[in-house]
Amino acid sequence: MGALVHRSALIDTISLFWILGTVGLLATLGLGLSLAGLWRIWREGGVGSRDALVGGLVAVAVLTPFAVDGYRFFAYPPLYDIATDPVDPPRFAFLQASRTPQMNEIGPIGDEAAATQQERYPEITGRRYDLGADRIVAIVRQLMGGRGWAVIHAPDAARDEPIASEITLEAVAYSPLLAIPGDVAVRILDEQGTTYVDMRSASRFGLHDFGENARRIASFLSDLDTEASLQAGVAVGPSE
Repeated sequence: MGALVHRSALIDTISLFWILGTVGLLATLGLGLSLAGLWRIWREGGVGSRDALVGGLVAVAVLTPFAVDGYRFFAYPPLYDIATDPVDPPRFAFLQASRTPQMNEIGPIGDEAAATQQERYPEITGRRYDLGADRIVAIVRQLMGGRGWAVIHAPDAARDEPIASEITLEAVAYSPLLAIPGDVAVRILDEQGTTYVDMRSASRFGLHDFGENARRIASFLSDLDTEASLQAGVAVGPSE
């Protein structure tokens, strides 16, 4: 229910975190009571083993997403801002102003974080395409819309807005299950015949993204590779 009301924008993300924390504590308590009840029935006899078992199974089901995130907490590095170019990442010129004091600050990616990213996510790199910048912009807008992202800044092809030699599209992306927002920037650079693309994804909340930003970038660029290769008629991939 917390996920549903958050996806419907009836509660804010901080309230969702409080709900999740409460649910996790109650499910842990329920599992503990279930195990204690089963242990007592096994040793002393009595009725209620079925109810205790069902309650324990419900608690395990509720705790499964928490267990998955617990695994990801240790499996992925403690980063919350990922970019294909961590030294000179795309800027959030518009989305930066929408961040509140409760959210993470947007700034340069530090040297330590950049080194960690390059070590743990070597596949997160920029792309070069044999297509004009205007066509890449159109594909990026299409992919953002198809994912349900809220596009905050992008040239409007319907109004024939000109495509500059360098442009950054900004959007708000959402996690698949809980719709937790994160900011995305896609920088498109016209290189006279080819187009170079960099991407950045930054979490608004928390100092650990559980690998979400890297997965978001990898998935988006994979779809961009596919669509660009179809339009260009050649295979494309990570830039060397």
